[in-house]
Amino acid sequence: MRSVFVRLSVLPSGVAVRLRAIPTGVEEGSPHELPLPALLSEYAALKDGEFSPRELRIRGLRAVRRQRWGKHLQFLALRCPSGEIIEAILRTDVTQLSSADEEALSWAAFQLGDALTVTGLVESCKGQLSIHPRLLAVEESWAALFHGGRYFDHQPPPALCTGSATRGTAMVQCAASHAVRLQEYLASVLSTATIAIVPPVPGADGKQVKRDERCLLLAAAHPAALCKAITADPHASRVVQRWYILSQQARTLDEAMRGLHQLLLARGATASAPLSVRAHAYPRALESKLVQQLRAAGVAELRQRCETLVSLVYSFGSFSYGVGEGACFQGDVCTAALAEDGAVSRAFYKLREVAARCALPLADRRHAIDVGSSPGGWTYFLAQSGCARVSSVDPGALHLPAAPCLAQVEHMRMRVGEALPILRERGVVLDCYVCDMNAEPAVAVGYLLEALSLLADASPVVLTMKNTFKKKPDFEQALEQALTQLNAVSDQDGFKIVHLLANTQKEVTVVGRLQHAVAVAA
Repeated sequence: MRSVFVRLSVLPSGVAVRLRAIPTGVEEGSPHELPLPALLSEYAALKDGEFSPRELRIRGLRAVRRQRWGKHLQFLALRCPSGEIIEAILRTDVTQLSSADEEALSWAAFQLGDALTVTGLVESCKGQLSIHPRLLAVEESWAALFHGGRYFDHQPPPALCTGSATRGTAMVQCAASHAVRLQEYLASVLSTATIAIVPPVPGADGKQVKRDERCLLLAAAHPAALCKAITADPHASRVVQRWYILSQQARTLDEAMRGLHQLLLARGATASAPLSVRAHAYPRALESKLVQQLRAAGVAELRQRCETLVSLVYSFGSFSYGVGEGACFQGDVCTAALAEDGAVSRAFYKLREVAARCALPLADRRHAIDVGSSPGGWTYFLAQSGCARVSSVDPGALHLPAAPCLAQVEHMRMRVGEALPILRERGVVLDCYVCDMNAEPAVAVGYLLEALSLLADASPVVLTMKNTFKKKPDFEQALEQALTQLNAVSDQDGFKIVHLLANTQKEVTVVGRLQHAVAVAA
């Protein structure tokens, strides 16, 4: 820990009028140590311009913003782990390494992201408390922690600024492209709230980022039960990469490691009988530090098949950590899910997810049509779901497994414009329309409107809208126009856009039900 002593003084004319002189009649003795939330509460009654009667010390404050006013004045925003912020006013003519060392030291003695211990007087000004530091001690260097990774002040969401009780007890990791989609899925299907999406630390390992990952901080009363539910879920399990158990919070990495050591001892670990553990850390740059310190402690042996999962996470300026039963959290969830992959194509999972989360009755239809069906993923799902008959329309081949349910599938190996007249001649009445064709929204909607005269009232409709445009606004405009057309023939709930976990980044799925389809077509 290195210390920077700041000699406080009233600055020359021009600045002095804006800053009050530091009082000299301060109570002697050791500084009174308080966490920031307690300090803000205890000194909330200070009058404007009034200072605290004694020096105060606050530990574990993360430097998040700074503003320089010349050589002698600087404002520093400091945030505590629970999200509260206090402003530090640094005003000095000379900054020294110690009280005896007269060697001048620049403001580079600390940087944004460092965890600091601040000692000084607290002042009330215009209803806000600020601190005038006499001593700044760097508890944890950001550069040493993340190998020079860039610091960004990611503002904690409001749910994290009301105390540690709301910081969540579990966290799941996925690709950045799926973070928001997974958040929506967990809320709608597993009734699990996401407290925050945790951003990465760019360049945390000193190298170019190869994988863009995000984590979802979850409110989970029973993390093991939630992990079991996600592992059993056929859709979420395909995108969740890692699992973290979080039960405690720490201001610095050293504090977190001491806490983990105590948790392992409480589970029966000893130097002679260490626990077999698996270590998960986020960002991954922390994992080598976690493994190194676990080995140095002598109470843990790192193994893939383990008794205990050890988790360590840096998020929004502080650390969270915890341990859990290894049997509940073995391996990466999505690796196991993909190993059991036996579907015709990835498209199969889109329609399966729609059926699971959109309350759309796709099973047991009398006669469904799958437009643009090759290689057969959606056709296979419809047949497997109990549809009495499926008309699969596509000039391309179908690659379907041998299964009894496929006896009711008719492959119309032609374009949809050729297939619809044939179905009309047969007097067919369709009660389900799905289309995963690689076409822009206007084309997908156009084929549906052509088929309206064949579709029964209240027929469920599932369309994939492909982004074939070079610019995102063009796709958004095309999507809006398509929805306007669809809502003209929909029931009272209308059509809605869903970005499925199984969708790519360049597509969305639109679902809804028709109303008076035949009458509109006439």
